[in-house]
Amino acid sequence: METNEDIFLAKWLNKDIDTKETDNFNESDEGKVYQRIVDIADTLEIPESFNSEELFNKIQQEKLQKKKATSKLIKLNTLYKVAACMALLASVFYFWKSNDVVYKSNYGEKLTISLPDASQVTLNSKSKITFDNKNWKNERTIFLEGEAFFEVQKGETFTVKTKEGSVTVLGTSFNVNSGNNFLEVKCFTGKVNVVNKNNTNEILTKGLATTFNNNIKENWTFNTAQNSWKEGISRFRETPLPIVLLALENEFNFKFKNIKKYQNEKFSGVFSHKEPQTALKTVLSAMDIKYSTKNNNIILLK
Repeated sequence: METNEDIFLAKWLNKDIDTKETDNFNESDEGKVYQRIVDIADTLEIPESFNSEELFNKIQQEKLQKKKATSKLIKLNTLYKVAACMALLASVFYFWKSNDVVYKSNYGEKLTISLPDASQVTLNSKSKITFDNKNWKNERTIFLEGEAFFEVQKGETFTVKTKEGSVTVLGTSFNVNSGNNFLEVKCFTGKVNVVNKNNTNEILTKGLATTFNNNIKENWTFNTAQNSWKEGISRFRETPLPIVLLALENEFNFKFKNIKKYQNEKFSGVFSHKEPQTALKTVLSAMDIKYSTKNNNIILLK
C-alpha cells in the first residue's frame, strides 16, 4: 500500500511538485537527508547482482503484511515514480552497509591506486579491484579481476583474492594475472604464499613465479629488472593463447573471433603497447595464425 509520504518522495525525486513545496522540503532536516542520499547515489556503481525491482517488490510485500488497510488505485506512472524512489534509497543503503570501494581501468589504461595503508596497486588494462574501506585496518583483503601489480606496506596480512585462487603476503611487491582457469603470480620482492582454488599452495620469493593452468602447476624464474606491462611491454611464458589474446583485447579494444580452435595453444614472447597492429602481428605471426581484420574485429582464419 502506497503512503502519502511515498508519493510525495516520488514526486520530489521526479521534480513534480511546485517550487514552494520543493524549497520548503529542501530546507527541512528530512529534505537535507534525502538530498544527501541522492548526491551520494549519483557517484556509486550498483553491482550487476543488485536487483532493485526484486527488492522493491519485497518491500511492498512486507508493508502489505504489516499494515491491513484499504488502498486506493494509483496511476501507473505514479507507481513507477515510487518504485524508482524506493530502489534508489535501497541501493544507497546497500552501499552504506557494504562500504565497498571499487576501482576499474579502461581499455589501454594503467591505473595506480593508493590504499588506506599507503600500499599501492597498479591495474593493467580492463582490470578491477574491490575492497572494504571501513574494515581495512582489521582485514587487508582485495578482490581482483584481471591483472595488477602490488606494492604492499608491512603490517597485518595482506590478501589478494581472485576466482582462481589467492595470494597472501606481509610486505612485498608482486604481480597477479587471473583469467579463466588461469592464475599467474610473480614475486618481485619479499615472499608470497599462493593458494589456487583447489587449495594447492606455493611459496614464492624474489624472482620466482608460479602458474596454475587448468589446475596444472608450473614454477619458473624470471628477471625482476625486465620491463613489464607497467612500462608498456607485455611478457608471456608458455601462456595459454586465449589469455594472450585477452591481453591484446584489453590493451587495444580488439574483439577476437574463432578462438576456440586455439584453446590449447601456448605463446612465449612479448608485445609492445605502442602500436596495435604491430602488437597483433607480433603474436599471431609467431603462432603462424592467419587472420583478417574489420575495424577492431580480428577474425582468426581456420
